[in-house]
Amino acid sequence: MLARLAASWNETTSEFLFGTLWHQGSCYGATYAAIPHLLKIAQPDENRHQRRDIAPFLAQVALDSRNLLPKCAPRVMVFSTACPRLFKVGIASSIVTAALSPCSNGPTCRTREHREHQLTVDLPRYRKILATEPVNADDLENILTIEAEFFSALPAIRAPCERTLFETVEESEFIPYLLSGIADADGLLDIAGLLNQSGEGSFRCPSCNSLFEFIRFGERIAVYAVADGPRICRPDDKRFRDYQECAPSQDTAS
Repeated sequence: MLARLAASWNETTSEFLFGTLWHQGSCYGATYAAIPHLLKIAQPDENRHQRRDIAPFLAQVALDSRNLLPKCAPRVMVFSTACPRLFKVGIASSIVTAALSPCSNGPTCRTREHREHQLTVDLPRYRKILATEPVNADDLENILTIEAEFFSALPAIRAPCERTLFETVEESEFIPYLLSGIADADGLLDIAGLLNQSGEGSFRCPSCNSLFEFIRFGERIAVYAVADGPRICRPDDKRFRDYQECAPSQDTAS
């Protein structure tokens, strides 16, 4: 599939990268296996259009994979691949229970449609998963190979991120994510995380572990000390006020 995409790169390829291989912060076995191949596709000088899609994707996957379990990252992929059978059984059981529960809201109820989808699509898929044999020695060897190739390839994401940065310098929305990939390749994970959050986000102080939030206003950054727990925005809240006025107050800017 990657070979075909490389030969005919188009808008559907970006959807494949950010909708299938990576989705809302989730990475999969195929995600890690694809990284070395995507690096090769992004390498030729004439593949500028491919790099424009691949470089931000590489930066995002690198950051998510390292931040998932920073102290034991090399085991993340193996753990997620060797999913316990009991977990699969629990998912299948919950689908059956929900799908067979009576619905009294009429034939056009969205809940009814969802349950129909669970019975006709989800349940057959999970039955197929349950019928799959456990990971054997050969599978595990392949998984470990993919894992090793992925982590050894992470420093190489700097090159396509740097090249794309210069090639798309006029597209400002790309810049924070490409810089994030460069920082990640250099092992600067905290900086990579802040850059990835772009204009606003949160971080913890490395000394006291206190939680802070920040908003970027042009070349200035306002930093706010916040308490752990649910965030409630009130009209007198400094962060909310600054956000509404699109400018930092003097006592919060740094």
